[in-house]
Amino acid sequence: MDGQVQVSSWPDVDFQTLSLDDLWQLHVLSAQAFSIMRNRDMKNFEQVMKFLDTTHRLLPRLVPAIKHMKIQFGLKTMIIMWMLKEGRGMVHIVSKIVQFFPNKLPQYEDQCSQREMFLMRKNHADFQSLAQTLAINKEKLEDYIKNEMEEQYGERYAQKVEDRLVDYLHELEKGFPGDSYIEKIMKKQSAETEEDKFLLEVLSPDSSAVRKLLHCGKMQLMN
Repeated sequence: MDGQVQVSSWPDVDFQTLSLDDLWQLHVLSAQAFSIMRNRDMKNFEQVMKFLDTTHRLLPRLVPAIKHMKIQFGLKTMIIMWMLKEGRGMVHIVSKIVQFFPNKLPQYEDQCSQREMFLMRKNHADFQSLAQTLAINKEKLEDYIKNEMEEQYGERYAQKVEDRLVDYLHELEKGFPGDSYIEKIMKKQSAETEEDKFLLEVLSPDSSAVRKLLHCGKMQLMN
């Protein structure tokens, strides 16, 4: 799709060490998460998931935990369905299913109600069962791709996940000091300042723009 962010566009960031002091990097990563989701760039969805886990760690009360869980669940299911449709190897797919859908979700235990946890565990178990069956049984997979995949996990499903992600990113941007970069990116048609130019370039396939954002002097851009 036009404007798709390539794998190389993702900056080399250690998500484990990011903090709220790294505001400029968080703004850039937020913009890229939006771009990757908008362009259905499945190969980079796991980077978006890492970013979401990082922001949840930094701002655990930004949104109700169940909303964060639903976005992550949506991204994970889309990745697995994409892998199935692409014909990735069975071992690789099953391994990814086990990684994405564990029986326990300790990071949310003290932030969600018992009912919310029950429903999310059930969703995990139900999807895990379906995906593993499809990964193992080629005939069932072919039938599912032909008759059900688009209806259940196609563009309408993807749009719902995108809407939830955009809502989350808006809340995230409002939680940062200064103006909302996501809103700027979504509304601007042309660059009025050097900073605006950089923001628009984040959504282009030119990876050098992102590297420039992360390595140029922050004070130069803010002055």
